[in-house]
Amino acid sequence: MDPDGDVVVVEVQVVGPEKTMKFLHGTGKWKGIKGEAKGKTTAPGKPIVPGTVQSCSRYVGTFELQKQAPKAGTVATHPSPVGDTGKRPALVASGSLYKLILS
Repeated sequence: MDPDGDVVVVEVQVVGPEKTMKFLHGTGKWKGIKGEAKGKTTAPGKPIVPGTVQSCSRYVGTFELQKQAPKAGTVATHPSPVGDTGKRPALVASGSLYKLILS
């Protein structure tokens, strides 16, 4: 969930040190998200509960968003410009295709 309350659901597959994240579903500004990213663990964590994994990872990939018409009386904005406050992923836009950098 991002600071605006919008949600992105992903699937992460781990094979050795390599991770692949696939976007499955999004709400709000993330509605219709499609794409994937590759990643690696940057800092391992201790399991909170047996059988679980916690870690910090860095992912780089691309995703595409559905174009949404702005609501009446509002101004359409990009969900997260490069150089954001750090509360959201950094995005680099090119048309409707985005480069995602999560860390």
